[in-house]
Amino acid sequence: MMASLADAGSTVTVRTLAGLQVAQVLGPILVSELKRAVTKSSGTPAALQKLVRGDQVLHDNQEIPGGPPDVQFVLFYQPCCEWDVDRHPNSEQLQIRENGARDAQGSVPSGVPIMTQEPLTSGVHFFEVVIHQDGNPPESIGLMTANAKAKLYKVRQPWEKPPSQNFWDMKVALNHKGEVTTSGTMKAKACAYRPRDVVGILVHIDIGAAIIMVNNAVQACCALSAGAPLHVACLMDKRPCGSHVELQELSTDQAPSNAMQALVGPLL
Repeated sequence: MMASLADAGSTVTVRTLAGLQVAQVLGPILVSELKRAVTKSSGTPAALQKLVRGDQVLHDNQEIPGGPPDVQFVLFYQPCCEWDVDRHPNSEQLQIRENGARDAQGSVPSGVPIMTQEPLTSGVHFFEVVIHQDGNPPESIGLMTANAKAKLYKVRQPWEKPPSQNFWDMKVALNHKGEVTTSGTMKAKACAYRPRDVVGILVHIDIGAAIIMVNNAVQACCALSAGAPLHVACLMDKRPCGSHVELQELSTDQAPSNAMQALVGPLL
């Protein structure tokens, strides 16, 4: 007799830590396929999923049988706050520093970005980009779409010259001249950052809003497309010593109170 999804002995059920069912599929099944089912039902990319059964973290190439115990689904945000250096077309010009994949230094052609490994897909997030003094200030810091990353990784060899203006469609950015831009159009004049400064980005993916700060001082409040997945991105300086930028994700409780208030105020 063909197995039925209603037969608890033959199914794999995925639940959140709060006990809410995320997915239910027939077992046995590869964990990689189970993650695809979770992505289909929840919208969470496979790279942001940690699946746990009992006391074991499951790996993509494992096959797990149906039946109890349930699989627990945990959101794993680390790839959203680490630079994607290893897979970058210009990876030989970039290096990971002592603080791991959050901390990158290098020189790539003008206009070629480094981006986080995975995009933010929902919620409110607060990032700080620390500009270290052993490099030049980056050309700009901001948020880019997943489509921009697809363009970046489409090439099979290092980028040697800058692409056309606005090629990457940086949705919101602060550049080294102190200009706030949205999709390449200047919207406001702001404080120019320098080595040892900290550029803050407070973004609400669900409502489509981003606040740009320099050393905790709000510079601009920008409208975005609600719900659009976004990467934190940085255009590194092209000169020999390049730029040295460290990405930190902090609790939204640590964001300046006026920045949190600005998220629901008038936007550029």
